[in-house]
Amino acid sequence: GTHEMLARELHETYRTSTAAPKDGTSYHLPWEELPETAKDENRRQSSRIHRLLDQTGYRIIALQDFDGDAFQFSVEEVEQMARLEHELWCQAKLADGWKFGPIRDAKKRTHPDLLQWEQLPPGEKEKNYAFIRGLPSLLSKSGFQIDNRLKNPK
Repeated sequence: GTHEMLARELHETYRTSTAAPKDGTSYHLPWEELPETAKDENRRQSSRIHRLLDQTGYRIIALQDFDGDAFQFSVEEVEQMARLEHELWCQAKLADGWKFGPIRDAKKRTHPDLLQWEQLPPGEKEKNYAFIRGLPSLLSKSGFQIDNRLKNPK
């Protein structure tokens, strides 16, 4: 369904847009070769997208407009969703036994971004902003778009 398609696209976007981590994780493998735990992380992020959009009055629908990827959130919506995405990501990591550490280490389960939103460095916040701004494109690649009829009923 929607979640699995988005999870695969999230992984592919990550894999093609970032350098491989130096901690030996397998996150840059093709989807079919990923360990199930890594697939599950992408599935959880896919589920978070639904929550982010719901919180701001949007939902995901099948692609109907070929320019669905041109949709733009307001600055306030980007801020709200980026903050929520970070908070939900932190909750998921902590629930999986991760803790704050100055270096990302999958074996020790430490991550330098397990901080409150206000404590995150600007560059790390920007990653969240970019993710939110990129949602329309991500959804479009997967055959979906953002529907704002909940916000602006006709």
